[in-house]
Amino acid sequence: MSRNFSQEDVERILKNDTEIPASVDQRIQDTYQKLGLTGGSAAHTAGRRTVKRRSRKAWVSIAAAAVIVAGLSITAVAATHFLSVKVTEEDGKVAQKVTVDPTAKEAHKIEISNVGYIPEGYVYHEDGPRAGKYHNDATGGGMTIVPFDAAAVYWYTSVGNPMLDIVKDKDAFVGTTETNGMTVNIFQDDTIYTDDSTVMQNVYLFNEEEGYVIWVHVSGPDLPDGEAMKVAESIEVKVLDETVTYASDEEIQEEISKSETDKAVQEAALSSIDSSCIYSVGDTVSAPEYMDSDPDRSTNMTDVQYTVKDIQIADSLPLDQYPKENYVPDYDSEIVPLLNEDGTFKTHDRYPVIDGVILKGDIESAQPKVVLATVDITNTADSGGEFYIAPQLTLLNDTGDGSYSLLEYQEATSAYYAVGVDGSPFYQSVQQFTENSKKDVYYAYLKGGETLECTFAFVVDEDNIDNAYLGFFNTDGSHYDYPRVKIAE
Repeated sequence: MSRNFSQEDVERILKNDTEIPASVDQRIQDTYQKLGLTGGSAAHTAGRRTVKRRSRKAWVSIAAAAVIVAGLSITAVAATHFLSVKVTEEDGKVAQKVTVDPTAKEAHKIEISNVGYIPEGYVYHEDGPRAGKYHNDATGGGMTIVPFDAAAVYWYTSVGNPMLDIVKDKDAFVGTTETNGMTVNIFQDDTIYTDDSTVMQNVYLFNEEEGYVIWVHVSGPDLPDGEAMKVAESIEVKVLDETVTYASDEEIQEEISKSETDKAVQEAALSSIDSSCIYSVGDTVSAPEYMDSDPDRSTNMTDVQYTVKDIQIADSLPLDQYPKENYVPDYDSEIVPLLNEDGTFKTHDRYPVIDGVILKGDIESAQPKVVLATVDITNTADSGGEFYIAPQLTLLNDTGDGSYSLLEYQEATSAYYAVGVDGSPFYQSVQQFTENSKKDVYYAYLKGGETLECTFAFVVDEDNIDNAYLGFFNTDGSHYDYPRVKIAE
């Protein structure tokens, strides 16, 4: 179970997993507001309900980008301007490298004062989940315009963040041009999904004299060529008098060291999950030792115990036994298109993922099966509270030496995302919180000492049943050695 991470996803993960120096945090927050990443977009937050899951894909993508850039042998660019940008090509890849000389000039805040061209049907959202972005309700397309002042450019490019120093397939690079006295790099990618015609256009405007960058991202099905460029040409930028402080060498090195350490720890944990984390059906699963009880919270996940009482592998879920209202996605609009006439799931496409790299040339067809798990969830505390109750399906390889490693695939059928992306159940027999498109459906209120029985349904490809596990207490995103119950004994 895996997903492809956009640059916005990478940025969101980095923010949540990395301590940002206080002196540069505010300008990063300003950028997040433009990205629409504020308000807990990477963490589910509703009162006491908070779940944040880290994904390996983000870190691997960053590491892979760094390796590719190094392999391209990009040399330093002579700082003939405050800001310089260079695109190099090697081995079927193109790399965009941006540099800012912090000694050349003060960094000034910037703002976008006007956007003269908006693609038809794209509407700007002031608030809500798409705050700060444009969205096309008819097509599902989106547009984001992100300004980076010189200090932000210096920070991102110095710490190895791939927001601006990007690596793409050679075919994605359209070319370099100029507009309004600025250098412009143009990229266009097709979707990796076999059932989707989405086109993604990314345009980067570089003001070499003021040191700022404007990133324009436009996506949509069958998007006409040049839409993002039209937007870029119409943008008016105002350079403000207020200056922004550059990050110090110490802050940059601290960030790099922290990121490298975290990545190394993650990679080691992901490739060697100890067998002590593996449980069987019928075992009582309690919170792992690393999950501390928080006395300041009225409820704690350490108070919960899980027992998987039964697991069945099925071809389909008859509606007379599993009513459509208990599906988490909308049954008629999202589930029915995935089903054959007999109620079984249609085959879907996937890409293998090896060492974090999606093998796009090795697309596979797979037949989904349904995993039905009946679980007892017990609140061992004397008082009641809201708890995260849903397991998460993960795939592991038994290495044969008493440890396990992650088995990953990238989904290639976009419609299949409704049931099979992050391992969450698509069916849940007990649903207490169904408002706001069921965003809190995986929570339940349990009285002190109460045991709740709930049946969850997941999809797993038939050839991965032996590799499938139900994970518990994977709610803070900081560990990978959380308890897992093996599905097939």
